Amino acid sequence: MNGVGERIRERRHALGLSQRDIAEKGVSYAYISRVEAGKRIPSVKALRKIAPKLGVSVLWLETGSDDIEITLPRDLVLRAIELETAAIEAWSAEDADVEEASSLAAQFNRARGNLASIAWMRAKDVSATLLAEGQREETTNGSNREADSVPD
Repeated sequence: MNGVGERIRERRHALGLSQRDIAEKGVSYAYISRVEAGKRIPSVKALRKIAPKLGVSVLWLETGSDDIEITLPRDLVLRAIELETAAIEAWSAEDADVEEASSLAAQFNRARGNLASIAWMRAKDVSATLLAEGQREETTNGSNREADSVPD
């Protein structure tokens, strides 16, 4: 299984770019070199800067998978909107079928509940990632300061 660093290197090579080409303020070519070598775990902030230069998403860099997880909720949102519109139209009709309108409203409420659950799970995942990233950066920055202070 390829790691983040391997995906960065493979994509960079496929585009004919050097480490300096994708480096930027806060993400040096030396940092990229360490990430590609597996000696550093990149921060989310660094991945956000690198991903556009490589023409990929941060999710792809992290996981190596397509952004199917992003399109799924979008499809659910569109379906929820369709259900809401159908329920409103069913209730607004002069010869409204109460059973059909109630069924559409119930389907819409379930879809809305599913979307809320997905949003909550993602918010928890993001919070956990950011918390872990902050702890990792504190540890990494502390060890880097010690390494930087050692004379050659």
